[in-house]
Amino acid sequence: MTHFIRFIFLNLESARRHLETGFVYEGTYQMVAAELKVAKYCWDEVFTLREESGGSLVANGPERELRKHIASMMHAAYILIEAEHMIEQQYEMSSTEATFRNTLEDLKADFLKVNSLLEEVLESRAIYREEESIRYYVRSLLDGHILHDV
Repeated sequence: MTHFIRFIFLNLESARRHLETGFVYEGTYQMVAAELKVAKYCWDEVFTLREESGGSLVANGPERELRKHIASMMHAAYILIEAEHMIEQQYEMSSTEATFRNTLEDLKADFLKVNSLLEEVLESRAIYREEESIRYYVRSLLDGHILHDV
């Protein structure tokens, strides 16, 4: 279970890094979407939204909010992929470039919201405080350091 939790934070960090580099090349937004999709699927492997039989933990409030943000950011990255494609193909919709710019700004802002939410997540469950490798991932993500798999 801890490896899925680590991958949530690792993939969040990787997606953020792709956006922060300032280099946009073919496939950048596909990578961001893929990283966020992996983070969401890892969350789904560990947590459930309600009590069920099985090994999943019932998500608490901060964990639920984290999933909402991850899913929202993933879908925003898909919008960027499509808008970028439309711009490259010179489709005649005048709103596409504005949609692209606004979505990109919102996505970057949402990463800042996730950082503030991670503090709450870190304090919400003993496993985040007690498992050294998870603490490392969350702290590194909050401090803006590059994460390495430990």
